[in-house]
Amino acid sequence: MKRSRAAYAILVVLLAWMLYQYSQPFLLWAAGILLLLALTMALLLRRDAGNLSVSLRLRGGQREGGVMAVTAEVSAKKALLVTRTVQLELERRNVMTGAVERQTFLLLVMAGKEKYDLPLQAAECGWEEYVCTDMQARDLLNILTCRLDPFRPVRTVVYPRDVELQVELQRTVARTLREEGMTQNRKGTDASETFDIREYQQGDDVRSIHWKLSSKTDSLIVRQAGAPFHYRVALLPDIGMLRAAGDETLVQERNSAIAFGAAIGQELVRQGVDFCFALPTGETMELLEVCDRRQWMRALNRWMETPLPKRGGDALEYFVAQHIELNFSRVIVLCAGEYSRHPDGYGGRTAFTVVAAVEGKKRSMTAVNERVEIITLPATPQAGEDLRILC
Repeated sequence: MKRSRAAYAILVVLLAWMLYQYSQPFLLWAAGILLLLALTMALLLRRDAGNLSVSLRLRGGQREGGVMAVTAEVSAKKALLVTRTVQLELERRNVMTGAVERQTFLLLVMAGKEKYDLPLQAAECGWEEYVCTDMQARDLLNILTCRLDPFRPVRTVVYPRDVELQVELQRTVARTLREEGMTQNRKGTDASETFDIREYQQGDDVRSIHWKLSSKTDSLIVRQAGAPFHYRVALLPDIGMLRAAGDETLVQERNSAIAFGAAIGQELVRQGVDFCFALPTGETMELLEVCDRRQWMRALNRWMETPLPKRGGDALEYFVAQHIELNFSRVIVLCAGEYSRHPDGYGGRTAFTVVAAVEGKKRSMTAVNERVEIITLPATPQAGEDLRILC
């Protein structure tokens, strides 16, 4: 467009200079025609823009690593007179990772309705929001533009890629009666379970004050107790945008850790093992009941729309600081990259299995002590590579 505008401006200046030098009538006519043409094109382009609409369609259920099914539809209510293309500036925001990507597309406009598949890659997991930051109609000469009304933001979810992962439990985990089940969204009297947090009110038990969280605010925050848990296995994603050491985690390691977690949850459901999905959400943690595939998909969707913690390792520290691990016999911890915050110093009888997705590593298993084991899995596994988790 800049070249077209520059060429048109040069032509107008050249005619003006020739008219000044030679004073020929036809040069005056030519300059007038150029100016009249630009004015006419501007008016007709404005008329076309009023008849144009652009929408974005997304197909749900996309997988990380694949091609996004994103379609732009350009519709014209009436015949277009001077419009040739529509320039679409699209901003793509990942809710889970906070990543923002901006791209510009040039859509050819014809009569009626046209559909265009936009070449977008599903680079990371999580809910994605597509926002139109700018949209303009262009004329036939590619020198004038007219702004169009942007469409509303649209959202879709990118699920983790499918991973063939075997989960083998050393002892049969008895399926818990559902009437004894989880306490998420249910009040109770077990102080070790946090149902909710709120500001301190007169008459509250001083022992329920959340001192660590209160120190970060201007008011006292208390924990509201929940009912006890009866699940033996907990799945805890401890995946942050930064490693515990402060360096940024690799995108491939984050994607693989999330994919491993999704595969573990799906495999536990397949084996009939009820478990708790412990999801870090900022200053607190949601404990989600998973007894069947429907509940697992609900937990997975909740995970995809929750921003990742800033630093890896913080989720496990919170999990143990609130003594949540005491309700489980086995906690499976997911992490991206080498895990530096081992739970070997924590008391109690709870066993920990740390599953680390590490780029450039092969599968290995290290027993830190009788209660803690670290399983390293390659972030980019080779075809047919054995991926197993033994608990």
